[in-house]
Amino acid sequence: MNSPPSDTDDRNRLSSGNESSGRVGLGRRTALKTAALGVGVLPFVRRGRAYRQPSYPYLDILSVDPTDCPSVLVNVAVNSDPGREGELDVDQFTIIEDGVEQSIEEFSFTSSSADIAFAFDNSGSMEDEIVRMQREVRGLTDAIEDAGIYARYGLVSFRERVRVESELTADAAAFDTAVDRLRPGGGGTSPRRENSFDGIARTLGLDFRPAAQKVVVVITDSLAHYGGDDTGVTDLTIDQVARRVRESGVAFIAVSPDQDDPSSSIRVLADRVDGLWIDIRGGSFTEILRRIRELVTTAYVLRYDTDAGAGESRDLTVTVADPQLGLERDSTTLDIPADADCGDDTGGDGTDRRRTVMITANGPIEYTMAVEGTVQPDRYGGDFAADDNDDPEEVDDGVFSYSNDTGPRPENAGPTNFRGDRFVFSGVVEEFDVDPRSSGTDYNVYLDDSNTTVERVRQFRDVEEHSLMITANGPVDYTVTVDGTLEPDRFGGIFVGDTLDLPVETSGGYLRVTDDTGPMADDADPFAFRGDRFLVDGLVRLLDVDAFDDDTVVKCYLDERLTPIDEIVSPLAGGDDPLEGYADGTGIEGDGSVLEILSTADNQFGYTAVVDGEAEKSAADGNAADDGDQVRSRGGVAVIKGTTGDEAGDVYEFTGELLSVTIVGVDNGFEIEVDDRRVTDVVLK
Repeated sequence: MNSPPSDTDDRNRLSSGNESSGRVGLGRRTALKTAALGVGVLPFVRRGRAYRQPSYPYLDILSVDPTDCPSVLVNVAVNSDPGREGELDVDQFTIIEDGVEQSIEEFSFTSSSADIAFAFDNSGSMEDEIVRMQREVRGLTDAIEDAGIYARYGLVSFRERVRVESELTADAAAFDTAVDRLRPGGGGTSPRRENSFDGIARTLGLDFRPAAQKVVVVITDSLAHYGGDDTGVTDLTIDQVARRVRESGVAFIAVSPDQDDPSSSIRVLADRVDGLWIDIRGGSFTEILRRIRELVTTAYVLRYDTDAGAGESRDLTVTVADPQLGLERDSTTLDIPADADCGDDTGGDGTDRRRTVMITANGPIEYTMAVEGTVQPDRYGGDFAADDNDDPEEVDDGVFSYSNDTGPRPENAGPTNFRGDRFVFSGVVEEFDVDPRSSGTDYNVYLDDSNTTVERVRQFRDVEEHSLMITANGPVDYTVTVDGTLEPDRFGGIFVGDTLDLPVETSGGYLRVTDDTGPMADDADPFAFRGDRFLVDGLVRLLDVDAFDDDTVVKCYLDERLTPIDEIVSPLAGGDDPLEGYADGTGIEGDGSVLEILSTADNQFGYTAVVDGEAEKSAADGNAADDGDQVRSRGGVAVIKGTTGDEAGDVYEFTGELLSVTIVGVDNGFEIEVDDRRVTDVVLK
């Protein structure tokens, strides 16, 4: 029986004739990927010879995705008959991290979902490739759909500038349309380079789903601009891009020339990230797309949990015992992002990073949210209403256009600091573009307050009115042109946390926020969505929302995405109520007692009081709670909120235990009394 070739034999077989081409440094993992995925069928011509797929090795790690850590998704291809047919089971695979075997928690043949994004060079020299992509992309999307995979597709184009042609969308027809709109033109400097690195970074910034198989395909015939090349086109270096690719968990496919420049070659980048490289000059575009399809439809998905921390790298090995070809292994590294949070106190998606929650409606609502962890009102992010100077111009008869920037200033940019602009429009959208000024900026587009894509807006046409909202966590430029109507919406889209949306702690350690939001009944309107916004570290254990009117529409968002409430909430085991247990005996007991919150100076301040029991507005000593003050009761707890000042005060009657009073806006110049007895030092929080 012949023994399988060694790794050295495989590398020599794949790299024969390289001396004449000047090609150096093809890493082992790149060679393996070229073989394991069958890309060796594509002719890599050296000295007139075409090299074919070697028999070994037949196992390849396609991607390692740590973005939902501590959960790690590993996608592998097994290039054997049983492997391609999905006949292997979990017992035939082993995962070893830093020498320690890991427990495989989930296992499947092919992912049930995939996000596939293309970064496409649309410079003038790419005309043939663009035409082929336009002609053959439908076959790719049809084949993936036929395999029963819920796939989304995205497209980013780049020359010197980067443009998102299509956000990730499940609408294959919309993606095909975006590809059809690609037009070659222009190009880089001499020696010819394109802004590939910014294009890749923007593609990695698309809205990939945590549990989906992630694939990024870069197609270019040029070297890349890079930070320090004296052109100023990009600040990104190949090291920075390689790190981003690794931390993103994508399967990286590079279709590019066989170039060796260590600072700007896309083939070298693919080698650095253990990606798949295909020679753009070595095979048909049909074959390239077929290989991409096979990567998505014949991969095994293995999930395990790591104890690696943020910024940590570990060796990772996968082995398979194939009944046809025997034992095989492949190795790579697991790279946890430096900003990852892989601790035990997880959020709704399995992470404990800071998250945003927005509760919005187009009419008045009341809500209660309970969090295990921390929660605070976000008073900066969430202002998505149009500014006073957001006034579209009529550029032609009945055609309105507007260009501006939005998002926070660069010094205020941050992961959760989303701000934006909002419009109401009708008619045919003739132009819509959103361009981040930095590759690290995330943006969202909402149509009728639901997440959508730039491409979907570009195709939109309707005589009825609709809302359009552009938000970002850093500066972005945008242009919108409509043949119809286009008006700024300065009322809807205000989802900023209220100063008085302060959490109250239960004796069980949960933080509860109770408030009302949405427009007042007189201002209710289909487009008049308003709401409250919170920053959450931990688990949302309860979110109850009650509308005062049957016609009111409620929309809640998690991390800027419209999300059903039951997907935001992680209920307590056994159906326990996180709202139980407030009274702790340290407050002030009352039975029809009078609570007065008094101003003793020329000032204005807000307050929140919490009663484990009942409360209602009242009057005493010439003071009274007014219409703007409120009492909200939920789960046997009354939350009192209001404002006062200028040596006046507000009065309430309560029965139960007064747990706390919080004053907002001043540090002194106030007193708190119960039944004419000063209790400021007892209940003030």
